[in-house]
Amino acid sequence: MHSNTQLNEPRFDWVASIARKFMLSQNICKLPVDPFSIARKQGWPIEKASIVAKDIGVSVEYLMMNIIKSKDGAAIYCGITDEYKIVYNDEIRSIGRIRWTIMHEIGHIVLNHLKDYTQTILTRGGLSEENYRILEEEADFFAGQILAPPIILSGLKIKSSQDIAKVCKLSKEASIYRYKYYKKWKSMGIVSPEEILIRLNFDDFINTKHCYTCGAYFVSKDAHYCPFCGNDKLIWGDGEMQYKKGVPLDENGVAQICPRCENQDIEPGDIFCKICGMYLIQECTEVIGYNDWGQPYVEKESCGYKPASNARFCPRCGNPTTFYQEGVLKDWKEEKEELEMEESVPF
Repeated sequence: MHSNTQLNEPRFDWVASIARKFMLSQNICKLPVDPFSIARKQGWPIEKASIVAKDIGVSVEYLMMNIIKSKDGAAIYCGITDEYKIVYNDEIRSIGRIRWTIMHEIGHIVLNHLKDYTQTILTRGGLSEENYRILEEEADFFAGQILAPPIILSGLKIKSSQDIAKVCKLSKEASIYRYKYYKKWKSMGIVSPEEILIRLNFDDFINTKHCYTCGAYFVSKDAHYCPFCGNDKLIWGDGEMQYKKGVPLDENGVAQICPRCENQDIEPGDIFCKICGMYLIQECTEVIGYNDWGQPYVEKESCGYKPASNARFCPRCGNPTTFYQEGVLKDWKEEKEELEMEESVPF
């Protein structure tokens, strides 16, 4: 393809395919996507317009409008060395807009716009007006596919452009643009093989939950209760508290090291520690109540789930776990206090 090749319309399907393959090649697995990190990883230097302008003795405004000919930024290609760099207007105060600009320019590079159209920099002067418009639309579409991938918006159950702005760290304008596309994507009901792989890469990110009460965060697809404090007020996203990991368990939930006496001589089939006699299976327990005559009864049945070894409560039904009932796991408040104290010690 050469600079005199006229495009009739943006190649959105092709761009979407390239963007998805690029996401997989970069192993992107969480939002917001960091375009600066991607450019560094690819060896594409990013320069601030204020520094470039100072180096050549002009104002940022003159640089952007008369040399780069864009108010936001540009990808620049050197055919001799086969190298790229990106310049962006750092006087723009919206970080969401800057992030979009960087990814837009990465789009020009990945889509080979500069090479295919034998340009060192894409400007209206170097291309026909129609080709320039189409290539800009393609780079914008690429940026949107990376910064707000629809398959991940679906996994997060996004309900508005405000949700996109918050999760993807985009500007209001870009978030509205992506939300319109997301609704269109949903209505088509078609998911590509690459999107399925992208969704798998984001599995931990999508299933991360945060407890309002104890601050814990953990990965679970079907948790309805916090495994550390038992609260049912869980929201999506990271928290600030990570509790101590427990002992290793086998596929049946049997501890491989006794949580009480630390005996490591656990043989296949053992369910009690041969040293201290502790029950070694970490599982959801029944909740026992007592009637007016002091007689015990099952107030809430166990769901039978086997959670992680540091769980005080079953994340599916909220019942206490065996290790918590046995007293080998401290109350979450006590452990949180100890961890915070350890962090405050300067040595």
